[in-house]
Amino acid sequence: MAARGSRMVRRSAAILLGAAILAGCRTDTVTPRAQQTEEAKAYEDYVQSGLFCGDDLEFLVALDDRIREWNRAHEQFEFQEEHRLAADIRRAVNQRMEFLVHVLGSRDLEGRLVAASALGFSGDRAAVDPLLGAAGDENTEVRTNALYAIGLLGNRETTMEPLLAALGDRSGEVRAAAAFAICGTVGPGADRGSYDALVAALKDEEWKVQNHAVRALGVIQRPDTVPLLLAGPLRSEAYLVRLNTAAVLAIYKAPTSIEPLIELLMDQDVKVVKMAAFALEKITGESYGNDRAKWLAWWREARERFLPPPPEPEPPAPPDDK
Repeated sequence: MAARGSRMVRRSAAILLGAAILAGCRTDTVTPRAQQTEEAKAYEDYVQSGLFCGDDLEFLVALDDRIREWNRAHEQFEFQEEHRLAADIRRAVNQRMEFLVHVLGSRDLEGRLVAASALGFSGDRAAVDPLLGAAGDENTEVRTNALYAIGLLGNRETTMEPLLAALGDRSGEVRAAAAFAICGTVGPGADRGSYDALVAALKDEEWKVQNHAVRALGVIQRPDTVPLLLAGPLRSEAYLVRLNTAAVLAIYKAPTSIEPLIELLMDQDVKVVKMAAFALEKITGESYGNDRAKWLAWWREARERFLPPPPEPEPPAPPDDK
């Protein structure tokens, strides 16, 4: 395995829906590849001098290799392969949960990296507490992997305090993973005390933090969020932040977002343009695709229907002559 070990996928490419589906595909049990990858060989060489060997080592190497395959499938938007691998990993992890929890608490850095990533696929509430402990690990990548795993588990009873604390971590990768973890543990109308921290995260210097904060606010669905999204994230330099902001605005369906979304049809990224058109259709019920001219012409006629002018103020009452 490459130096510094396995890394949980950075879910910055995920759009709104977040965690992978972790069940439903029948596959074989995780086994090492017939032809070992260079990364797996490097990992084996490292761990042979560490704590694990024999069947345990073979299991960890194979699991690390399979997680890397899943990362690749996820990054390439190969959803069927991603789901197949997730089910494979989940089955293997659940067969050796106790061992992986032990590895997560061990002195072996490479093992902790693999275990932190793998436990996120388990779908088991029992993995939450060990992962919360690992969210305070001395190693930045272990903290990152553990937080992404918590987000994948998506357990609404997860203690929020460690996740909010991780939003203040010195590492941008850890902060992004913390925002992702929060996204997996909140729900509509249930920010669980995270709202103010997520609003602050919209201004984080790391775009990945902004991205997952936008996604979490989309899950929470507080109407007062819309002006905040229009003021900053919709104009982000990172295309994924703009993309996910448009997707979230499609959920809120606020008329005030129509005009900014029409302007977003001029975006240089085709995926952002498609999402802006999708959001406009969801909000308005109209279907003009990415044709900005048609949207503008329609908006000139429809604006007052969606954004009626404020009522005229009532004239002051006449003075009392008494």
